Amino acid sequence: MAEWSKAHDSKSCISERVSRVRIPPSPPNCTFSKIVKQLREKTGLSQEKLAQLADVSNNTIINIEAGKQNNPTIETLKKIAKALEVGVDDLIK
Repeated sequence: MAEWSKAHDSKSCISERVSRVRIPPSPPNCTFSKIVKQLREKTGLSQEKLAQLADVSNNTIINIEAGKQNNPTIETLKKIAKALEVGVDDLIK
């Protein structure tokens, strides 16, 4: 747990460096929706821009971040991960 606290603040589900780096495991209270939202905000993308980059609908991103879509297809996960420049495993920890 000490390793986690060095790389993250208590409210974040992601590390300070989000692009092309290995993200340490998320704390238990971090959900897929929180991770996607925090990564999107950290990279300065709007929901609409992330949807465009990932080639998914804006409603898909909105529903994921709202926790209404917790089981997206693997293709959607891959597209979002690529747009955020992280691995799929970083989204679903």
